[in-house]
Amino acid sequence: MGKITIDSVSHLQINGLSDDTDSGAKADNITNNTMPTLMGTAEANATITLTIDGNRYTTTANVDGTWTIPLTHALTDGDYHYTVTATDSAGNTTSSTATITIDTTAPDYLTGGLDIASETGAVGSHLTNQATPTFSGATESGATVTLMINGKTYTAIAGDNGKWSITLPEAGKLADGSYPYTITVTDASGNVSGVQVNGNVTVQNTPPSANAGLHAGSDSGVTGDQITNNTQPTLSGKTAPGASIVVIFAGTTYPVAVDASGNWAFRLPGTLTDGSYSYQVLATDNAGNEHAMTAILLLILPPPDAPVAALAERRTVASRVIILRI
Repeated sequence: MGKITIDSVSHLQINGLSDDTDSGAKADNITNNTMPTLMGTAEANATITLTIDGNRYTTTANVDGTWTIPLTHALTDGDYHYTVTATDSAGNTTSSTATITIDTTAPDYLTGGLDIASETGAVGSHLTNQATPTFSGATESGATVTLMINGKTYTAIAGDNGKWSITLPEAGKLADGSYPYTITVTDASGNVSGVQVNGNVTVQNTPPSANAGLHAGSDSGVTGDQITNNTQPTLSGKTAPGASIVVIFAGTTYPVAVDASGNWAFRLPGTLTDGSYSYQVLATDNAGNEHAMTAILLLILPPPDAPVAALAERRTVASRVIILRI
């Protein structure tokens, strides 16, 4: 008695671009190869016919069912829908369609630099008080942006609107100093743009000094004890060059001039009487770092004809309180 086999089904699967012709991100069906290889699986020894851009290619599936077809007609940039048909030994056919994108054009624009939220200095100063600042910009959507700074490399994918941002991680935090950086871009097809951004960022996250006290010319008696008999005393201090100083005294804020070396001096307003006086000094540098100090000075006026020893005895009750706020 004879035996017959009924075969009414033909298997076919399209796997897309071969690994060696799939440039850029894998399995995205986008390539900068104008004659890529397409691949898939079918029944062993099935006849495979592929039609793309008006050209037809034919091959035979291997014994394990795999098939590959290298295109021999170059494709220009664009999207291509193609059809693959598998015909098995029984004459059964099945078809499937897919799409590939050819992209040989590199991104022609790229912007980037220190993000506005990280530029704590003046606009355009490229100055920050953040050890892990953010860089941002715009380019072609889906492109990979690479930031190289301080010997390390960081990447981000531009969003649908082309915007991108990279925040340095803790492992890449920057110490105070100046750092050159380079930003490059590669699109999803692997095309490397000739456009790049070169810049420099300065990190300054150490707060300026706000230390202050009686100026030498106002500090009568023991130097540095913050006790004086001067009824119009002058405060002084030294901060970072370029920093600003304000003195807050009796509820009023007074901006104080700072010289190129960071030295400053401020004479308290009015004429003071015996007593203790609290004041605050606030220093702000050009990177936006702040440092505050609150202190007390003691004014002691000797009574008429008081001996020097009596005044010295009164000095022993004086104290100074300093509170630092960063």
